[in-house]
Amino acid sequence: MTAPTTHDDLDEILGAGAELDNPAGHSALNAADRIDEFPTGAVALLDDNRVFEYYVPVEYGGKLDDYAETMGIIRTIAGRNVTLAVAHGKTFLGAVTVWVGADRELAQRVADVILAGTAVSWGLTERGHGSDLLSGDMRLTRDDQDNLVLDGEKWLINNATRGGALTLLVRSKPEGGPRGFDLVFYDKARHDAHRPVPKELTHGIRGADISGIRIDSAIVDEADLVGRPGTGLETVLRGLQLTRTLCCALSLGAADSALEAALEFARTRNLYGRTLIELPDARRILGEALADQFLNEAFAFVVARSIHNLPAELSVHCAAAKFLVPTRTEAMIRRLRGLVGARSVLDGDDRVLGRIERDHRIVSLFDGNTVVNLSSLISQFSLVSGKGALPAETMSETCRLNLDPEPVEYARLSLLAKRGSSALRSLAAVAEATAHDPGTPEPLRTLIAEASQLTGAETARAAAQPLNAADTPNSSFVVAERLSLCLGVACAIHFWYANRTDRAGHPLWHDGLWLEAVLGRVLGSLRGDVGEFDGTYGTTDRLLAAALELPGAQRISVLGEAGHRATKAGTK
Repeated sequence: MTAPTTHDDLDEILGAGAELDNPAGHSALNAADRIDEFPTGAVALLDDNRVFEYYVPVEYGGKLDDYAETMGIIRTIAGRNVTLAVAHGKTFLGAVTVWVGADRELAQRVADVILAGTAVSWGLTERGHGSDLLSGDMRLTRDDQDNLVLDGEKWLINNATRGGALTLLVRSKPEGGPRGFDLVFYDKARHDAHRPVPKELTHGIRGADISGIRIDSAIVDEADLVGRPGTGLETVLRGLQLTRTLCCALSLGAADSALEAALEFARTRNLYGRTLIELPDARRILGEALADQFLNEAFAFVVARSIHNLPAELSVHCAAAKFLVPTRTEAMIRRLRGLVGARSVLDGDDRVLGRIERDHRIVSLFDGNTVVNLSSLISQFSLVSGKGALPAETMSETCRLNLDPEPVEYARLSLLAKRGSSALRSLAAVAEATAHDPGTPEPLRTLIAEASQLTGAETARAAAQPLNAADTPNSSFVVAERLSLCLGVACAIHFWYANRTDRAGHPLWHDGLWLEAVLGRVLGSLRGDVGEFDGTYGTTDRLLAAALELPGAQRISVLGEAGHRATKAGTK
């Protein structure tokens, strides 16, 4: 079979969620979750339809030529079940450092392994070391015959047991340090010196294969090394910029499922002689949840396209997105659970909000937790503002839904955004352009102008923070959280600005409705208001009303088809 080419294709592959005999249906996936069982049938369904082709770049025979498209694939799978998306999407994470740092011969070999249907894992963490990669003990040494010998254990690795290959971060110099680690591609089919470390029971994603691997004196080839000696850690850090971006797809998918469940409940639940969705407080919660989702998906889409068009800035953009999108999604699902009440924990429902919330909590921990991502932003405070303003159109090609992105140049990924963020540097110009645009409604012009002013002030505040890696003050983390929100706001404005004409006829885009709701929802946080509800109920209520007029998944996405499969009509 061939890989899906549209969102509808992927939906057809997954089948109807309500079908009892569907291995990717809610009943089968929920049953597997109850007994901590891997979703074997659902993963096989995706593999049989070659969905893994979207994890391999086109130059090596796959279908990955737009990271927003692959994000849409993972989002759709996560919308069905987060565990399933984690179990299947791990192959992208396992191979990403190969795409970033390997020579063409190894990259093609890894691509062939994946295209043959083999799952690949990413072996970074070890027992007792957590996110401290510099403390890793798995070692690569040379024996008396000058062979490369691999020894050690990796732990809490997704698909470590079920996967057929791993990309491993290993200590190659006894003293370690930033230049003391290498990456090794370890194909289990070519070795017999390994054994599994048992699966760990986890609170969420209970069926996922979160286990480990022990390797004892495995002889590996020079050709298995990813990149030049001593570049392992740098390659991992550059690869993490891509994986942190793609992790946002898990949040978007979880939120899709939670919103669909909450909307359906509110539309059918009768209370005090009316349906729940007719009650003001319920409408406020649902309208605000939609606004949060639209901020998240606009931010995630722009950051995914930054991989192509703005790779030198990705270190800032991905860290902010990886902090903001999962944490706001956590808060959103928690509010929706409160709205649904006891039904959110009843296991008989197809979409159990309590289970979605539980499974999603892992996303903020994947590939660098919130502290790691905020610390990455803090280390770049002096760079984010860049030098000089940029024109309003600077971000347009990155944000346009109907344009193909630039081909990825992995060599341009940088550990530091030395020229700052184009999203921040060109925001003032967009505010100026919309201030004189009669087609932009007055309320939206005012909000964009305020967003630009608040974002400029927060960026200056970040640049003025003291830099002391050994003793980062708590205040710097607060500034980093606010800067993440500023980046999300800036990307949402740029996304609206670039697509406002093409999408003007869409109900959620008419008169900038979704962006007005987003800005009204979040600018209170930047002003320092108590909470985020500052009288914008009218806007979020109009947003909810417009969304309810749309069918199916269209009501919970401002990207439309691009929200799931980022297809560009007429350009592919």
